[in-house]
Amino acid sequence: MMCRTILSALPLSLLLASSFSSPPSFILLTSAAHAGVAAMTYDRQEQRVGPLPWDKGQTPIQESYAGHLQTREWKLKDGKMGDARTFYWFFPAIKPKVKNPPLIIWLQGGPGSSSMIGLFYENGPIKMTDNMKLARNNNTWAEEYSMLFVDQPVGTGFSFVDNGDAQKKKKGSKNKDNDDDGDDDEDEKETRSKDDLDRELEKDQERESAFFSSLPPDQSFYAKSLASKQDRQQQNSSSFTEGGFVKDEAGVVQDMLFVLDQFYERYPEQLKADLYIAGQSYAGKFVPSIAHAIMERNKRYSQKDLAEEDPSPVATSAFPTPKKAVIPIKGLSLGNSMTDPITQIQYYADQAYYLGLLTSDEWKLMKEHQRSAVSLVEKGQFLEANRYRGKIFNMFRNATELNTFDIRKGSHPMNWRLMDQFLNLPKTKDSLNIYGPRTSYMKNNPSRFSNQQIQAIEKGREQTKFKTDPQVKQAMRGDIMRSTKPLVGDLLKNKVKVLAYQGMFDVRDPPAGSTPWIEGLDWEGKDAFLKSKRRIWKVNGFVAGYVNSAPAGGVTKKEVETKEKDVEAEASGGDDGSGLTRIVMWGGGHYTPMDQPFNSLVMIRHLIDGTGLDLS
Repeated sequence: MMCRTILSALPLSLLLASSFSSPPSFILLTSAAHAGVAAMTYDRQEQRVGPLPWDKGQTPIQESYAGHLQTREWKLKDGKMGDARTFYWFFPAIKPKVKNPPLIIWLQGGPGSSSMIGLFYENGPIKMTDNMKLARNNNTWAEEYSMLFVDQPVGTGFSFVDNGDAQKKKKGSKNKDNDDDGDDDEDEKETRSKDDLDRELEKDQERESAFFSSLPPDQSFYAKSLASKQDRQQQNSSSFTEGGFVKDEAGVVQDMLFVLDQFYERYPEQLKADLYIAGQSYAGKFVPSIAHAIMERNKRYSQKDLAEEDPSPVATSAFPTPKKAVIPIKGLSLGNSMTDPITQIQYYADQAYYLGLLTSDEWKLMKEHQRSAVSLVEKGQFLEANRYRGKIFNMFRNATELNTFDIRKGSHPMNWRLMDQFLNLPKTKDSLNIYGPRTSYMKNNPSRFSNQQIQAIEKGREQTKFKTDPQVKQAMRGDIMRSTKPLVGDLLKNKVKVLAYQGMFDVRDPPAGSTPWIEGLDWEGKDAFLKSKRRIWKVNGFVAGYVNSAPAGGVTKKEVETKEKDVEAEASGGDDGSGLTRIVMWGGGHYTPMDQPFNSLVMIRHLIDGTGLDLS
């Protein structure tokens, strides 16, 4: 979240450009560049990460890049311009095995969870020690693959929305129980008065519910959802609140495509690397939405066509449109994902009851809440359905007081305190180029940065906090109960590899609710996947999990029936990671790569490199 009370509410680019005669190159924006006359050029060292405090005996990582990328600007009611920026931290592969190592984009869930959680606690190359020093993660995915960690939607972590609202900019929440799939504190929501955002979301719900009711009653929920999405596009329905926060997956996609185009313009060598998008929890909706949008844009690609068909929603005279390119999307990884809420919500009560965590009366009441939520979703009343989802989680917490991310933790919550403190240190923010290049870089380039510019950037850096604005989640309340399941099926049809895994001790997005939507994916390998034998997966002789899979392209139903043995052998995990692979991870909770780091590394190698799993 961005907290600025002294600097102008204008975007930094306009602030500096209007205040000084020669703005620094990272925001040097000209009408010629906007028109495509001149390409944007970057000094790679400008966003190189500076010194970090490594623990004794640790070997520092020599090369990584971090900072903000322009994301969106819009006109506010008072005529001023709102400004949104996305923070990223990029690690080129540390010890790549191939010339152009694959790139993994990691997205946390929430909505509103910082991907720094994944970086520091799950699969990133850095982990935090108790004395707030850094150590190397021996099981990082960044050893042989490049990794890009992104704080999104804007307002998450170091990414910010500057909409001139000084009061709201003072708010924010630490990244405590993050990756919470958007369940609200229902008691808090019911006591606070309605604000402009509430009314805006309720109007959206009224329009969509009316559209749903106009469709044939025998039409499937997924077909109605697709028709509703197309209707919103035709009506030019905004995917952003008046304050600049994202409301739905269309907004997520719009922002992320613009950010990725800038990323590839800064690091063009990454266009030669296969792209895999990975994430967990609510990223089970972010990941397929972004991957599908990339796939569809690639299909209609030509530089001319993209410029005409996909005009930048953010390009203004303030900053240029980055060059669009074919992005080599190859696969996605969905960890403990919330992908198909209408299906997944139907399994919470049974799971809790059969674990002995609910009484019969509590089970019955939770089942009633589930039925109410499903009924509302089927009517297109997603906002109201999410309120029932909040009731379900509040009921579980009140009945059990357990950590829903991992019931083995009992009542102990997830704790990212050290990360929060470390990232808010002035030296850390300077090294990560928060709000602008680190001070040492600017002082070493006096021809490009005046003392006034340096002071302005340092002031902005001081007031930029690592927090998540509560409006990130509040703005997406109407999106939470929507499904992205059809997108996953369509990606599989187009030979994009999919890995779906769940830690077995997660009760928030557990295996029980994931099985039906994964088995129900519509693609040519569906029959083979349903027929596949579940195999026991071992690592170093010990059980690591349980695997079902079907190769890319799948097999026909007739082949399944007539060649059952051959099909089972082919579709039981002995393939090269193509198609669909589903893993239930032994010893894992919601944060599976944190709980089972080495096994998770073996798993991601299977997806990307096709290395075999030890199955029996």
